[in-house]
Amino acid sequence: MDWPVQQIAAQAGTTCRTLRHHHTIGLLTPSRTASNGYLHYNQAALVRLQRILLLRELGLGLPAIAAVLSAETSVPDALRRHVAWWGLDTTQKQAWKDSVASLNNDWITASTSGVTPDSPQAQELARRYVQWLRSIPGTLATAPGGDVRSYVLGLAEMYVADGRFGANYGRAGGAGLVRGALVIFAERGL
Repeated sequence: MDWPVQQIAAQAGTTCRTLRHHHTIGLLTPSRTASNGYLHYNQAALVRLQRILLLRELGLGLPAIAAVLSAETSVPDALRRHVAWWGLDTTQKQAWKDSVASLNNDWITASTSGVTPDSPQAQELARRYVQWLRSIPGTLATAPGGDVRSYVLGLAEMYVADGRFGANYGRAGGAGLVRGALVIFAERGL
């Protein structure tokens, strides 16, 4: 038995566009594509989607989630690794959350004050953003030999493509500033 993409998106609290994107990048494969082009997902795909959503909620980007899921041999192994990555004490967790909130607020302030992606202010925010990414255990930004440049560029595009992420940066204008600044930063030094 499987269910159409619209039903799965509604029940998972996501969008059909996001699920299609996950399919396009190879993160979530549908069990079949109906004659009308609609994607359908079976129970195994739903379990994988649940893991994707959990890892997203914990702050991992899609490239990191793909790396995690491709390396997993079982659900218990995945959970053990995940707990190990996030084995921070309460003070460390709060400091990490505070740094994310501060960075997001600074992006919003920059966006609403007309800062351009190539400005020194936006490039400093991009530097802080990459530094923050490198502090997240288990991401491609911290993996030995990880492709940080591609990871950053992929995240930058995702922020503009998915409006939910744009909300973290003051909607579409903020997400556009983040993308532009990260692309320039990556081209100059990653």
